[in-house]
Amino acid sequence: MADIINNSNPTNHRSESDGIFITAEHLKSRLDGGQHLMVLDIGERSRFERRNIPGSAYAVCDEAAKKNIMPKLPKNIEIVLVGDDEEYIRQMAR
Repeated sequence: MADIINNSNPTNHRSESDGIFITAEHLKSRLDGGQHLMVLDIGERSRFERRNIPGSAYAVCDEAAKKNIMPKLPKNIEIVLVGDDEEYIRQMAR
């Protein structure tokens, strides 16, 4: 499961029906198509070290990181969160 964060408007909370959640297949298609995305893996670090999406970065995502780091990320790129726990990803995408 992956969630897209609209970093240009981080207070814009969208629902599943608005297309915030995408499948792994859709993410792969977008990456293969050359779309510029920032993929942040917020799952287990040990799993990330063994297996990850090429070009992704491991990130700790908690409320402090959202407050301190999100405002510093580029505003002109979509950020995609991926990980192991679907509910945690959803919470962090909000």
